Parts: sequence; structure tokens; C-alpha cells
Amino acid sequence: MTAFQDNTYYHIEALIVNGYISQAIQVLIPELQREPKNPIWYLQALVAASEGCRPDLLNWLAGRRKNFPSNQYLVVISRALTPGIRVEKSIKLLNQAIDLFPENAHLYYLRAKRIREMGFWHLAASEFCNVLALNPGYMIAYQLRASCYWKLGLYQWAIQDYEEIRNSMACNRGQVDKLINQCATDERRREKQFRKIERIQQEI
Repeated sequence: MTAFQDNTYYHIEALIVNGYISQAIQVLIPELQREPKNPIWYLQALVAASEGCRPDLLNWLAGRRKNFPSNQYLVVISRALTPGIRVEKSIKLLNQAIDLFPENAHLYYLRAKRIREMGFWHLAASEFCNVLALNPGYMIAYQLRASCYWKLGLYQWAIQDYEEIRNSMACNRGQVDKLINQCATDERRREKQFRKIERIQQEI
């Protein structure tokens, strides 16, 4: 990878992990056109197209799987991201991709999102932890992990993730503050309910 390619790669990575997907795709398209057989651009494009809900781009990329006969993990990822694929099948394919390329945070992120879609909040949160262990700067993973913690009633952990987002990326801080306040409100409401239950139990 040349110095220019290196800079472009990290720029695209930063856009993806911070949730600026449309901008990432705009930068990626010229690179893909210039180097259609470069696995680096292809993987980033798959992730960005999936995150940006671009079935047209995913289908276009699927037609170019044949460019990567020696990169089987890319073929498997492309299949996992086929528009309309069942979530369970997508997860199975992503399992295969992770076995082939276990050090890539994007693959864990894609799998975590699908586990979350199925409502397995604890498992999804654990998977987002894997993402952040590999890439602590994967800010959109904090956002989705916080939503899992919230569902699990782990309000303080959710608040910590939202504070990480507020402090570490360009975001709508007012909206993040609303989420933090709502988490705190839900926690107080739960504690009030617990105290009420304790009083009733004492009266039995």
C-alpha cells in the first residue's frame, strides 16, 4: 500500500466507524473504479454499503466477487450481506468469515448488529465488546452496545457508552444528553419500583 493509499484507507476507516457512511462511500467509489481488484477497498465498500442500507451497491459488489479468488473471506462476507438474506443465514456466513479473518473488527460489528436485530441483547452486547477490543475507536459500536445495555436494564453501563460517544466524536450532543437523561430516569423509576416491592414484601 502506497502512502497515498494508506492515508485514504485510514480516512475511510474513520468515516465508517464514526457513522459517516455516505461520505465514506463517496471516497470509496473512485478507489474501487481505479483498483477494482484491491481487497482493501472491496471490504470497506461491503461494510459501508451494508451500514448505509445500499442494496444497489451490495448487488454491484456481489457481481465482482470473482475478482477475489484468493480472498475467500471477501466472498463469504459478500454472501452474508446479500440484500434480503435471512438474519440467521447471514450470521452463519459471518461466523465463517470471522474464522477466516478473526482480527477484523468490522466482521464482529456486522455480526453483532444482526444478533441485536434478533433481540439477543446480552449476546449482542458481548459481541460489541469484541468489536471495541479490536478497535476502541469504533464509535458506532458504543452506540449500539448502549442500546443493548439499556434493554438489559444496565443503565449505568449504557450511560457510560453514551458519554463516550458525546466526548469522542462529532455528534448531536443535545440528543445524546437526552438519551443519558432518559437512562437515568429509567434507572430511578426501576429503583422506586424495587423499593415499593420491598415494602409490600415486608407487609406480608
